[in-house]
Amino acid sequence: MSQHALTMLDKQFFEPSQLAAERAAQLQTIFEEIHREKSQKFKYRLEFRKSPHIGANAFALPSGQVLMTDEMVGIAVNDTELRGILAHEIAHVEHRHGIRSVVQNAGVFLVISILVGDITSITSLAATLPTLLVEAGYSRQFEKEADRAAGNYLIRKGLGTADYRNILVRATKDQQSVPSLISTHPHTEERVKYLQSLETSE
Repeated sequence: MSQHALTMLDKQFFEPSQLAAERAAQLQTIFEEIHREKSQKFKYRLEFRKSPHIGANAFALPSGQVLMTDEMVGIAVNDTELRGILAHEIAHVEHRHGIRSVVQNAGVFLVISILVGDITSITSLAATLPTLLVEAGYSRQFEKEADRAAGNYLIRKGLGTADYRNILVRATKDQQSVPSLISTHPHTEERVKYLQSLETSE
């Protein structure tokens, strides 16, 4: 499903990345540092895309592919900010939020399709994953789980959550400048407060 989703995303939203090879390699190193600590159940891969349509954003596909836009890299003040974003997306993969979002959004339709054996409907539903990732986004619960994982990772590394919080605010402002996009990461103020609470509870 992830490869199909990536193909659809490339057709609908993305252009080839224009990120310098050296910069991409630096971020690949950070990405590998983060996912090496995980369960290794997934084949993690970081890819970059340019997307004036979407702006500063990142997405995780169920198999472990993480897409980060050039625009997200462009608004970052330092690598700790992007480390937080990458840790957040890896958490979405680890918690299987992509697949769970499809099921939650499908609701009764999915159940009925399975009961009547309508495989075409189920396949069509799976094909909606790219749109859900870009336009509908994750539930507050899923965002909180991913933020908890990213925040705790940053705190454990002695980096704190301030940089991560800063880029969340900046990315939201960038996304709001793109009229056609429904933000995939809503409720930024709520998320920032939650990340702050992780540090005060330590």
